[in-house]
Amino acid sequence: MTSPNNTIIARPGEVITDSNGNVWTIVGGRVSVNGVIDSSTANVIEMAYEGGTVWQKNADNLWWGKTSPTASWYPPTGTMIDPIPNQHASASGSVVTAGSTATVMDASGNTWGISSGRVTLNGVSDMTSARVVEIAYANGRIWQENADHLWWSKAKPSDTWVAAGTASPVLHVTRTWTGTAGNFATPGAWTPMGVPQAGDKAVIGNGGQVSVAPGNATGVSMVLNGGMLQFNQAGTYSLGGISGSGSMYLGYPQQQDVVRTTGLHLSGALYVGEFVSSNSYLLVGGPSTLSAGSSLTVQMTGTASLPHGMLENDSTMTLNGAQLTVGALTGTGTIVARGNSTVTVSSAPTSETIKLTSGHLEIGAGAGRPSTALSFMAPVTDFGASSSITLDSTQATSAVFKMSAPTVGEMFLYNGSTLVGDLHISGQSTLYATDNLAGTPSGSLTITAYDTGHAIPLTH
Repeated sequence: MTSPNNTIIARPGEVITDSNGNVWTIVGGRVSVNGVIDSSTANVIEMAYEGGTVWQKNADNLWWGKTSPTASWYPPTGTMIDPIPNQHASASGSVVTAGSTATVMDASGNTWGISSGRVTLNGVSDMTSARVVEIAYANGRIWQENADHLWWSKAKPSDTWVAAGTASPVLHVTRTWTGTAGNFATPGAWTPMGVPQAGDKAVIGNGGQVSVAPGNATGVSMVLNGGMLQFNQAGTYSLGGISGSGSMYLGYPQQQDVVRTTGLHLSGALYVGEFVSSNSYLLVGGPSTLSAGSSLTVQMTGTASLPHGMLENDSTMTLNGAQLTVGALTGTGTIVARGNSTVTVSSAPTSETIKLTSGHLEIGAGAGRPSTALSFMAPVTDFGASSSITLDSTQATSAVFKMSAPTVGEMFLYNGSTLVGDLHISGQSTLYATDNLAGTPSGSLTITAYDTGHAIPLTH
């Protein structure tokens, strides 16, 4: 039976049958017709049947064609024009990882993939390659990476692989998740195809649920457009920035996940769920911005009615009319609250600073979760005239504001003779403490820069 138009062969054993019943195949890099080697051919990597013409391509991406076994190959010096219609090179930055049957196509129509740890060219293994974990097509060249994260590249099949060091050739590519629930390391679930690498942006839209395993997503910036990231295998993850809005879930029973990001840039709500028995947490290692109307909520998950979770902040996180709700705030960074932002925390160490320029700080994370200011050691600086601090589950009968400078002091709160609060606050020369200020939780105490008319007795 005559082969259909546009038939392409490259693997040993594949054949083309022309309209006269002649059988064409590739044997040892040469064309074979009806079992007879054509000695005028060499380095053949692909054949095609197009409109009654049999074509052969060699490793230099040159094509020759003929309509019968006895005809001469034409043109005499070959042509770079691909006779196979509707072939398009993969997008620059396309990547295939080991374990996938996907391929990338170069500008000459060659397909490249990975099989058993070797590069494949048009389905045939390249025996000069080994331990290959990734193939990429970037800037008109084919690249391979081995298990030692070393890269080699070439421009066409006949070239020798050239060592290119450890730097990935695929940089700053934006890939969009096209699936629903799936594994981050699935090349075909992204467009353009390929697993996001360091320097890339990974966009996950509403309905997308992406599971990330240790070693994946290192240096990748995550853009959440309503999507979800799941980290449920023990390990440390080092992401790029996280922007947009969506959700993240960290940990599983007895499996600690530490997810580090270079910064948060939120335009909506980001919910971070940390499994209760895993000791997992989010670590923010670089500058962050929460824009107006956005929020970051860190919550323990796994059973009902759990408290808020831990957040480590080691840089400057600026809130502009936004909300931050966490349990234990740790780290060596600064939280800047502007534009009437709200910061709700259970505890914070002396190494963390709260700049309360224009905002509200709630200590205790809700009246139903007992806490006192004694567990809140972070200094509160730049205390604005319209700012306030609420201490949940705290009652006081007197206060002492001990000044160490004109606008710097330490506020001691007493319930009878018992010390119930000790805060280091700067920015105002006078502060007032009021029980149950309107709009605050029952059984709370609020500190402001103005006398509400029923402040508790204050001593300087």
